[in-house]
Amino acid sequence: MAIITKIPGVTFTDTALPKLYRDSVINTGTEWVYDALDTYSYPAQSAPTAGDVWGSLTPAAANATFSGTGVGFSGGFTKTGAGYFTTPTTGKVGASADGLLFVIWFKYGTQATSGYNGIAGLFDSNFVHQYGLTIDNNVSNGNILGRLNNGAYGMAILNGVPSGTIYQIAMSLKKQTDGTYVGAYYRNGVLLGSSAAGSSIAQPVATAPRIGSVASGAYSGNFQGTIYRSFFDNTSTLADQAAITALVLKDYTDNVSRFT
Repeated sequence: MAIITKIPGVTFTDTALPKLYRDSVINTGTEWVYDALDTYSYPAQSAPTAGDVWGSLTPAAANATFSGTGVGFSGGFTKTGAGYFTTPTTGKVGASADGLLFVIWFKYGTQATSGYNGIAGLFDSNFVHQYGLTIDNNVSNGNILGRLNNGAYGMAILNGVPSGTIYQIAMSLKKQTDGTYVGAYYRNGVLLGSSAAGSSIAQPVATAPRIGSVASGAYSGNFQGTIYRSFFDNTSTLADQAAITALVLKDYTDNVSRFT
């Protein structure tokens, strides 16, 4: 347990003092953190309507805005229709950026038996993408696919996904000393795999990611499930892949017992 004391008229000048944030994953490279159960992040704790805000837990305002319909609320955003949140443009990094880390928590529902859905990510209408999660629907309740850097590195995250299961999925790109990028995927805090992922980061026309959908006509926004939490980091303070892995695991261990 810690005690936080505010002393009026006192300014601390010791730069070695740690800064306290509203969420344990936040560092100076974190662009936004959304948490449906945090009443600072989402005070309403009820079904959103068009224009409603999902607030970021970061010090600087970086809120997401709801569009569409078909989303309720029960411990998280329950999706039965095409509604989604649009995040800030800080969720898109430049072609030569240090890297990116995107993390999302969700409960997987019962999907359609055919077609394609988008869960979240930064796509444009021509399917160019930096990162994202999509579903190939089928009679086994669908396969979740991870996509990084316009196809430079893709992965089958899960096949035949059980309905009602909660997942933390993360994906990252990190620049190496030779200027190329390595991509990586994680499930429930564990590294699934990593691979070379190109010499620059793809630049979709779209400027902002979506949570609950992707901005590509190839994928419907009708993902069935509950969305709990998401964050995005530009990796500027994460020295290497080991540091990214540690942050993903910390997010998992700190939050795994919170969502049902």
